[in-house]
Amino acid sequence: LISIANKHSAVITAIDFTVDSQWFQSMSFNNDKEEVICFATESGEPLTSSSKLKMLEWATNTCICVPSNNVGMKVEDPSRIVPWCSQLSKDQSLLVVCNDSGHIELYKCFDERIDKRMFRAHCGTISQCVLSNDGQTLITVGKMDLSLLVWDLRQTVPEFYMVAK
Repeated sequence: LISIANKHSAVITAIDFTVDSQWFQSMSFNNDKEEVICFATESGEPLTSSSKLKMLEWATNTCICVPSNNVGMKVEDPSRIVPWCSQLSKDQSLLVVCNDSGHIELYKCFDERIDKRMFRAHCGTISQCVLSNDGQTLITVGKMDLSLLVWDLRQTVPEFYMVAK
């Protein structure tokens, strides 16, 4: 055991490391509040400097929100569907957000414009999503339907095929 980081007030749903593995961020949800906190890997101490935070380069991007001085961020609408997992493409032009009602949201970033598409994928919580290195294929895992769906994101309406159930 290297360190213990115990500042969250709810179940942790995502974790990311920086490229150099010196820092990690974790995300949690609790009814009306979502938190993203950044910690030092060696000590488990939370990062409190926003200027240092801005300089970190993340190796993965599964935390949906951006950390902000270790302060829990309020959800605008507590009755909204809860994001469960996310993935940012390697070139950072596509963000995939999957939620607890089986929906996938795709956000494509074009200069100053963001194109959002949303579609239903599973009968309940999507427990995991992974983008291919080129950002053209997405795999989602259904927690309740026990299915792996492989999506072709090059299509206007993404097509999928089931590989496991």
